[in-house]
Amino acid sequence: ENVSPDLQADIVLVTPPKAGEDLQVRTTIKNLGPGFVDGQTPFKYTIKVNNNEVFSNTDSYTSMGQGDSFSFDYPVPRALYEYPDKGSITFIVDTEDSIDEANEDNNEKEIPYNY
Repeated sequence: ENVSPDLQADIVLVTPPKAGEDLQVRTTIKNLGPGFVDGQTPFKYTIKVNNNEVFSNTDSYTSMGQGDSFSFDYPVPRALYEYPDKGSITFIVDTEDSIDEANEDNNEKEIPYNY
């Protein structure tokens, strides 16, 4: 029986971007189960704009049972990353494949943005 966790990535725009404003995204990591993320194995998650990494973090303390999730909002400073008016934002969870999962196919979610 496979008792591995299943981490799922989700990302949405907090608000539609307006001229002169930074993109603001809300990312969610959810464990669809059935296994448990025990907080013992660090895993990395990454946000990319048009395939350029703009944020990365390694989580080494969160334990997540089946159905547990956590979200965070992240502003992507346009002055710093100089992205165009139109493109895509991608959120990848378990970027380095550290967690043995029941399903590895839902670790990435891409959405378009347009000013």
